[in-house]
Amino acid sequence: MPKSCWAVGCTNRGGGRSDVRFFRIPAESRYPEQHRQWVAAIRRENWVADGNSWLSSDHYIDGDCSKDQLSPAYVPQILSQNRTSVKRKLDRNLEAYESKALKGGRNPDDHFFD
Repeated sequence: MPKSCWAVGCTNRGGGRSDVRFFRIPAESRYPEQHRQWVAAIRRENWVADGNSWLSSDHYIDGDCSKDQLSPAYVPQILSQNRTSVKRKLDRNLEAYESKALKGGRNPDDHFFD
């Protein structure tokens, strides 16, 4: 089955733009809290995420998701209509997170594989 982004209003599909990556929605059995947060962020009615549920990189601050719960990229956040101002604010949050992570010895680039 081809990858399609499940964010409301997003038209990204696998085989489309070469600069778009896709991330599988975390499995509820392995990552229950992150799964719950992703589903809540997506805000799709009458929908159950399964193994074929994906989000595109357009919905992450820097185009990538993170396994680190302290990272602003732990949950997709660019899902609103006003994407430009949201992205600007989240870029600042990501810069602050990366600065703190590097000082604390964490790897800010630790992410899920697509």
